[in-house]
Amino acid sequence: MNMKDNIFFSVFLIIILATTSVADISINGYIQTDNRLRLEEPKTWTWNENKLNIKLDAKPSDKIRAFGEIKLKGIGFSNANSISDLQDKSKRNAIPYSLEMQEAYMDINSFLTKKLDLRIGRQVIVWGTADKINPSSNLCPDDLEDLFNFGEKIGVNALKASFYQKIGETDLTLTGVFIPLFTPSTLPSSEWSKAFAGDFEIPMGMKLASFSDKLILPENKPSKSSSFGLKLSTSLLGYDLSFGYYNGYDKLPLVKTIFISPKDTEHQTVDVIVHSNYPKIQAISGDIVGEIASIGIWAEGAVFIPKETE
Repeated sequence: MNMKDNIFFSVFLIIILATTSVADISINGYIQTDNRLRLEEPKTWTWNENKLNIKLDAKPSDKIRAFGEIKLKGIGFSNANSISDLQDKSKRNAIPYSLEMQEAYMDINSFLTKKLDLRIGRQVIVWGTADKINPSSNLCPDDLEDLFNFGEKIGVNALKASFYQKIGETDLTLTGVFIPLFTPSTLPSSEWSKAFAGDFEIPMGMKLASFSDKLILPENKPSKSSSFGLKLSTSLLGYDLSFGYYNGYDKLPLVKTIFISPKDTEHQTVDVIVHSNYPKIQAISGDIVGEIASIGIWAEGAVFIPKETE
């Protein structure tokens, strides 16, 4: 591990040891190995992943709960290109690995009033009722590193507030989420890139000399990088209903500008630079869950209103 990973993992262990003496705590997790082999020629290994997942759930008091989840992953194949790569003390070139913080948040129940609960910290927030594809779930970016594990989300730093109110016999829950920083979705390896980027063609008669791309991220300012969402949930006539609103950024990049500049006029070669950004969007969504004649049904949909991008 590098210094940053060592510090992070040490702090996580200290928190575990400290909370065990003062709180009702549970620690669990799992170990997973995933290897994939392409059966068609050239019959190469396409995936190699070993994962250690640790979850910590502590309750120092009736009103406070702390939760954390980390993943230590050995993923990919050895990428050593020289003897010095094998002599690296971190061993990252011989045995690639990464340490990820999935969630680390604190729940504060009955904050100021019994009707208000808060959740502060890094959290995965998934809205909607559909399986895997949720058009109403736009708060957290998608983790598309492994396309065969579609539907995974990346945790974001957020403040979530849930307010509970009863009107007559109807229970209402209003949830508000504020996300101060922008986090983009991760994308799969290059062999799957065409699923998102497609083919690129240069004008007829020209030859490609070099190609590069640049991502334009939102500025790290509260007024530029933040996003928020609202959701109203209730039950009516035996059906669970919710209506949501999101105002923020699309988590997948959109091509904004393509620069084509001549490099060698004699051989008609050109350099191509593609700039991509993340457009602002609004989304109005709704979903319903229930059953008809003992058969479970659900429906979910959203209307997206993108900000015009030239």
